[in-house]
Amino acid sequence: MKFASDSPKLSTVEFAFFKREVLREFLHFRILGRTLKFAAHNRSSV
Repeated sequence: MKFASDSPKLSTVEFAFFKREVLREFLHFRILGRTLKFAAHNRSSV
């Protein structure tokens, strides 16, 4: 019973870590995409 009551709390913590990792990856790829787009734009304008 104690494990069952602790399970939701653990899953919430794991979900928070998972969400943070996904958000970090998403921002990383978004910045990477923006940088590539910026570099491509500069290359075409030069």
